[in-house]
Parts: sequence; C-alpha cells; structure tokens
Amino acid sequence: MIDRTSCTCSSCCGRCHRRPGFATPGEIRALIDAGHGAALMVEWWRPDWVPDSEPAAELLAVAVEGRESNVAAIHPVGRCTFLDADERCSVYELRPVECAFTRAPA
Repeated sequence: MIDRTSCTCSSCCGRCHRRPGFATPGEIRALIDAGHGAALMVEWWRPDWVPDSEPAAELLAVAVEGRESNVAAIHPVGRCTFLDADERCSVYELRPVECAFTRAPA
C-alpha cells in the first residue's frame, strides 16, 4: 500500500483552490454514507478518444464551491467545497485518492 501524502506546500494545497480532486465511485459512496451527499455535483466525463458526437458519462463528483447539489459548469473550476475556513480539508479521512497523494492536508 502507498502512503498518502500530508504535504502543506502551496503547490499541493493550491490545487484545492483550483478544482476538487476526482473521486472513485467507492469514495463517492463513502462521502454519501458519511452524510456529505449534498456537497457533491453532477459532472460529465468523456475520454479524449471518444468523439464529441457521443454522449458524455454523467457522474457524481466533489463539488466546486457554490455548485453543491447542482450540475457542474462546462469547465468546472473553483475552490473545493470541502476546504474549511482554515484552508484544511474537512473530510480529510474520506478525501479522494487523487487528493490523498497530491492535495491539502487536514
């Protein structure tokens, strides 16, 4: 098993200000089960190799602040809804694996 990071540099922590990390279906389920379902948003995903004429997949994602329980913008950019007033992750123990290896500490 790979250890999760706990870096506090501005590069790692700054990512949470630009866009929430992607979560696996299991991580989304854990957030919902822990009562954080309202902090998610519907987003679309289409791999680069799929033509634009094909529909994108809809998925639940960690919300950009202000988009909670809503639909993502076409290019969702903004602060992760789980950052608290102290710039720390409020769901640190449940944070998505992408965040665990490259993003803000608790």
